[in-house]
Amino acid sequence: MSLEGCATLVDQWRQPAGLRPILSDQAGRANSRVAPASGALSTTIARSLGIASPVSQVSRVAWGHSILEGPRQRTSFPTNRWKTQTSYRTRRMFAGSVALLLTLIALAVASKGAQADPTPFPWDKLSKELQEAARSASLPSRFIVATYINVTERLLMGESVFVPGALDPVIWNALTTNDKFVLEDYWKRYVNVPGSPELTQQAHSLVIDKALALITGYNNNITWPKIQALIQALQAIPHLVILERNPIRSTQSVPVEIGPSDLLPLVRMSEVGYVEFHRTRCRTSCVSLDVSVKAIRTDVEWGYGFTGSGVKVGMLDTGVTSHPHLQLAASMGFGNDGSTNDCDPYGGHGTAVAGVIRSDDATYRGVAYSSSLYNAKVLNSDCGTTSNTIIKNGAYWLTDTNAVRIITSSLNPGQSDDDGNADLSKIMDYLVTSRAVLLTQAVGNDGGYVNIPSGAYNIVSVGASNDQNTIDRANDVVWPSSSRGVTGSARGKPDIIAPGVSIMTTDTSQGFSSFTGTSFAAPHAAGLAVLLKQAYPDADYLELKARLINGDYWLRGHQWQSDWAWNYIDGYWTYFSNMVWAASVTNNAYWTTQIYLPAFYTFTFTLVWNREMISETQVDGLSNLDLSITCPNGNGDSSASTVNNVERISLVSGVGQYCTLKVYGASVPTSIGTQSFRVVAYDV
Repeated sequence: MSLEGCATLVDQWRQPAGLRPILSDQAGRANSRVAPASGALSTTIARSLGIASPVSQVSRVAWGHSILEGPRQRTSFPTNRWKTQTSYRTRRMFAGSVALLLTLIALAVASKGAQADPTPFPWDKLSKELQEAARSASLPSRFIVATYINVTERLLMGESVFVPGALDPVIWNALTTNDKFVLEDYWKRYVNVPGSPELTQQAHSLVIDKALALITGYNNNITWPKIQALIQALQAIPHLVILERNPIRSTQSVPVEIGPSDLLPLVRMSEVGYVEFHRTRCRTSCVSLDVSVKAIRTDVEWGYGFTGSGVKVGMLDTGVTSHPHLQLAASMGFGNDGSTNDCDPYGGHGTAVAGVIRSDDATYRGVAYSSSLYNAKVLNSDCGTTSNTIIKNGAYWLTDTNAVRIITSSLNPGQSDDDGNADLSKIMDYLVTSRAVLLTQAVGNDGGYVNIPSGAYNIVSVGASNDQNTIDRANDVVWPSSSRGVTGSARGKPDIIAPGVSIMTTDTSQGFSSFTGTSFAAPHAAGLAVLLKQAYPDADYLELKARLINGDYWLRGHQWQSDWAWNYIDGYWTYFSNMVWAASVTNNAYWTTQIYLPAFYTFTFTLVWNREMISETQVDGLSNLDLSITCPNGNGDSSASTVNNVERISLVSGVGQYCTLKVYGASVPTSIGTQSFRVVAYDV
């Protein structure tokens, strides 16, 4: 055995157990006592990462049948003298002594920096998803990663000052005990708890401004220099492309485009603390489900560890066929044959919808890929007929038997225009209010008015966009065939828009196929609601609806529009719509609260409430609520639609000031008495 070979073996032995190569004896048998086969770093993977192949190096090391192996066999020696004069035990001891001696020599050589690189691959710097791709040699030829600086703090942004408990310890610990008391008193307003009467608005403002100054100072003095140093260091990798050279000062990462061989020098940089796939992981070659899921910025929730685990979500559709990348919590058929399998004439419609939510494939990954998915098939055996009874039975099985509180439906029976008063629309409104359910509903694909039941008041109606198969949303357009508007009314439907064109998702042939329609936009929204529910367990269905509508990618504060509706869904802004008020109002009365708006921040507020139902067929009434905000310097905004049960306002506070947020019960029917509502807001 050469010293180089022995040094290589020792170097490989230093790797964590799951990364050691398989060592084999001269007969080609796996040596399980030396290294486990599972998780071994293959030659292909090593080459893709720019590492010399460990297996090819070790295979030349002639350990033979040494004392490390299980089955004992006689070892051949070069002369008859050894064969005849040395006992088997003596020969074994000699072989072991030689092996030990060479190992010790190799350790000494390796410790002095011999030819083999003793530095193990720093896997802990890679995200789990990136590790999986690297280990399986499935990295594309070019891909985009987010390269993070070495920091222990969470992202330090001004918004965290206004959210209870969101301040990073580095900022929180820099405040005095009195500052913390004042700030905690200010946060009470977000849970509708009265603050201390001894603390004035000015006292709150002083501490808020102090915390904002601390964040700015930390970013300027610590975060920003580290980002500049990282950008400088990245330029040393020849084929690496820096995609953002002028980031904002609070950022903690730089997006770069690399190839597999660039990954090793990248993670070995001292300026690099962590690397993960960027949400825009590739420019032109990504598959569409991967594009659409990343485009709506689910990476925000995923990055915080929210992938749907522990949250139940149900679907009312054509059934689901078994697929290796779909795990269902339960299935039930409500058609005349009781089947739960997908209907072939629909081309795997339900299976495709399920994949958008729950596919656990590494490439074609669903929005909430760790959620518990329940399949309610609501079509008859002819795969073409259903009924309101079948649909509602499926819905109640989800809610009453399985305690599901998030449901998606992509069925538009009859494809008839909806004014919100169709029988099935009333059933859906009753389902939402009586079972406290968030329900996303596809609006239809005829380009006209929304189809039954997507005109229902209490659901979240979803239209479709075409993401042009790119992560960059600047070129996205609303799909022309996506239905919009409510027949005979000025009401705004759909509520939100989500990707729905050329979505590559699970199919009935155990693979993946492309699907187009609002049917595949609705599960994107339901999946995002699942992530929000995991992130905010106390959020009820009304809060989830308000977050989905408020968190607009375009950051618009306008009223409903026929193209982009209220919102183009966005994981970032829904997640950070962290100001939440749950309250109620009576007829001709106001609900008010004081809120501090720091200077030059843009705030957007969304108000939602239900059409109240007595039964599946009887409407209790629809209240008319107005939303407004007024500030001492004259800034303000208001929304007073008489037809929608959604209102939205937005404003920029020119100076730091306390403003009054109001919900006015312009008309609350006597039969309702007190109308409950939710308001959510974000600032940017």
